[in-house]
Amino acid sequence: MKSQPYGWSGTATELSMACVDITGQAILDSADSVGRRIKALEVKLYADGICHKVAANRVKGRIHTFHKKGFAMAQKTLFAEDGENDE
Repeated sequence: MKSQPYGWSGTATELSMACVDITGQAILDSADSVGRRIKALEVKLYADGICHKVAANRVKGRIHTFHKKGFAMAQKTLFAEDGENDE
């Protein structure tokens, strides 16, 4: 959340790549496993002030969106390329 102050949106694979960029450590789990791990951590994330939701995207699959409590990201995020969040 620090690198994207207004939130972050992307697939579990993109989240894995972002983790490498930010921490320098790779997540060795599959995209499905990453998604399940995020789901298991939702309560803790919320307690830390981070909201998480998942939405289906016909092209990319499941899109995970994280934002700070009190700030809901727009339907089409600022960080997506044109057409990425179209459903």
